[in-house]
Amino acid sequence: MVSLSAIDNSKVQSSFLLLCRLLTSFVSLNTIMMTAYRRVRQKVCSNNLATQRFSDKG
Repeated sequence: MVSLSAIDNSKVQSSFLLLCRLLTSFVSLNTIMMTAYRRVRQKVCSNNLATQRFSDKG
């Protein structure tokens, strides 16, 4: 019984660690995606402003 409970505990622990790793990797990926999205949005907004100024001058 003791060995069985130990195996169960190790299984639970390993699955919990795996879950934590998945969660952390997902969060880091989400953060990277958000930063990339913000950068792209900033570029697009600045480009739009530049084109608007150019059209105003023209």
